Formats: sequence, C-alpha cells, structure tokens
Amino acid sequence: NAARSAPPRALVDRLAAAGGDLRFLVVAVHACSDSAHTVPYVAALAREARVPLRIVDATVGQRVMESYRTPDGRAATPTVALLRGDRVVGAWVERPQVLQAWLLGRAASLPMPERMARKFGWYEWDRGESTLAEIVELAERLR
Repeated sequence: NAARSAPPRALVDRLAAAGGDLRFLVVAVHACSDSAHTVPYVAALAREARVPLRIVDATVGQRVMESYRTPDGRAATPTVALLRGDRVVGAWVERPQVLQAWLLGRAASLPMPERMARKFGWYEWDRGESTLAEIVELAERLR
C-alpha cells in the first residue's frame, strides 16, 4: 500500500490549507488489517501536505484510542488523532464510515471468511480515498 500511495492533489491542497499548526498522531498496530490498509495513505497525504505525522503503537497511544472509540464502543487501530498545538481536537477511527457501517450492519451476518474477503476487496478498490477525504474534511471542520 505504501508503494501505491498517491493522494489526490485536491486533498493534499485542502489539507495544506487547513494545516497551520495541525499535526497527526497515528495509533497503529502492524498486524492490524485496517492499519495496513489505511496508514500508508494517511502518511503519504501528510507528507505531501507537509503536516507532521507520528506513528505510535497501541501501548503508547492507549489513552487516545480510549478517548475516541468506534461506533460500537471499541478502542481500535488505526486511530488518527488531529492535534492543534499540543491539544487533540478530534480523531478519525478505524475505518471509513461507509465500510464501518456495512461491517456493523449488513455484513455482520456473513461468515467471517467472506466478511474479511469483502472488506479487503473494498480496501483494494478504494485505495485510501474514502479515508483521506474523511480526514481532510475533519481537519477543515476543526480549524
């Protein structure tokens, strides 16, 4: 995913405009499939928009994860905390909204192998675009 991470120029420009004192703290776990399908794209976006980004594991980022939970109440990775100055002002958690809604809704009744195959297929198709759009929109709202 890192090799093919090329964020759309429009999103890079929008994030740069929302930047200023913006920083990202990403809580991720190497073995987490959502982290693997998300963090490389977020890192490329941050790099191109010149937004500082730091990645920490779930032990270091536990407090952030517990403060910003999934819709079903879990602390999860990845969690992308948006900081202004030294203050966390918001976070994007685990998955794009459309994928999260599907996994918590219609997909819940699917057998786990099929559910995971479809999730991975969606990530391959989306190539980080939904995640990046949501993070940029969040950064713009939290100016």
